[in-house]
Amino acid sequence: MARLYSSGGQYAQAYQINLRAVQHDPADLDARLALVETTIAMHRYAEASGYIQQMNAMAPTDPRSWYAAAQLDRARGNIRAAVRELAQARLLRIEQISPSGLSGARRVNPFASEDVTLVRNDSDPLIRRMDGDLTQITDSLTASVSITPGIDSRSGSGLNGLNNVTTQVAGTIPLGHGRLTLSATPTFLSSRSYNGSDVNGPLQIGMNPLSSQQNGPLDQSSSFNATGVALDAQFGWNWLTADVGSTPLGFITATAQGGLRVAPQIARNTTLTIGAERRAVQDSILSYAGLRDASGATWGGVTRNRAYAQLAYGTSNASFYVRGGGSYLAGRNTRSNTGYEAGAGGQAKIWESGTQNLHLGMDLTWFGYARNEYQFSFGNGGYFSPQNFLAFTFPITYAGSYKQMDWNVLGRIGYQTYHSSRSETFPNNPQDQALLASIAPLYAYESGESASGLTGGIYGNIDYRLTPNLKLSLNADYQKAGPWNEVRAFVAAKYSFLGTK
Repeated sequence: MARLYSSGGQYAQAYQINLRAVQHDPADLDARLALVETTIAMHRYAEASGYIQQMNAMAPTDPRSWYAAAQLDRARGNIRAAVRELAQARLLRIEQISPSGLSGARRVNPFASEDVTLVRNDSDPLIRRMDGDLTQITDSLTASVSITPGIDSRSGSGLNGLNNVTTQVAGTIPLGHGRLTLSATPTFLSSRSYNGSDVNGPLQIGMNPLSSQQNGPLDQSSSFNATGVALDAQFGWNWLTADVGSTPLGFITATAQGGLRVAPQIARNTTLTIGAERRAVQDSILSYAGLRDASGATWGGVTRNRAYAQLAYGTSNASFYVRGGGSYLAGRNTRSNTGYEAGAGGQAKIWESGTQNLHLGMDLTWFGYARNEYQFSFGNGGYFSPQNFLAFTFPITYAGSYKQMDWNVLGRIGYQTYHSSRSETFPNNPQDQALLASIAPLYAYESGESASGLTGGIYGNIDYRLTPNLKLSLNADYQKAGPWNEVRAFVAAKYSFLGTK
């Protein structure tokens, strides 16, 4: 019952139950460990320290005494002491459950160059917890390098479709009490070719709508490409994350991007996230990289300058959130735009067995833009920008772990509806817009669109720790949202150095 209260964030009730269990049987170290963990969760560190001293006096060589001390030191930020205590607790636990003593163990020092791991014993719940804690700490403290190749493919004819192939190379090092990550991401973009039935598609690119009426130069490209390398530097500390970098250098409209986010815990199990960022809009090759047509006109490369906030409450059994934000979007020779967003949702655990669990949730998403710029003529941004978009979705998540493998699978289904208004062909150039309207009024405007239907997708992620230093990851997902279908797949290899002398 105490564990149930703790998992639900009801620590006061769990504390009373654990305290009565210790008073009933003072020699029960499992009850004492549970009492220490509950007291730590309530941030009553001095009281927890007193209980740990009692455990050490009663059983100085019991792994639960060392594990309790590690929990307190970790909560207080004494990470190196926590690692030493975890390693000692694990060694003592193997001695305790192994009939042959230490034959299955090797000593650990996560801050030395030698192998820092111990032989796994996944059948023991306490060792599994220790392994999880050690993995989290060493991953957060040690230097690492990773490589992540992947592809993101979006359906559509011509510039409506996009293939985005990337290979991120990143290195992370501890810096003060935080972590610094530097990365470079070679990026190759290609639009799709226009379908044979889409005869008007090429005529809507750049200045083509007007040039085609004046016998001027036409861009007859069947598809467009862009290549560049994005750079990024990110620093993370506790509840603060900041990064600065660039969109891929080599793109026609390469520009700076970055962001700042703070996510402090403002109450028990409650986190307030506030952030501001400048990011590239990656809906099409026009919005991401920019284009130059046959007339020499250059436009696109839209960035979203966004401010947002989210309030979230969560325990291991359930979580809820509400969020909102606003954006200002601008690009080279494109008309500026504003956008707004809001959402709310939550999820609850409906099944758990060992290291596996199932969550069911519901999400509500709304966003809208002042203007529709989902065209590819000169002055438009080439990004999905309906005036109203609303979706209800119901996600179900299955997560678990077994030995060196962790996995997470999420399926989502729901209903979406959106409306886009009529838009000008040359929204940033009144003279060209008026001229086109006078000589070819059918080409002067793009009609709006309203659509409704099913939305959803499936996402999967698998992490496999091949060696203590090397972790392999695979994630893939399919999403049907807005006017397109999208498929993404990424693999990653991360090597951790596990500290040096």
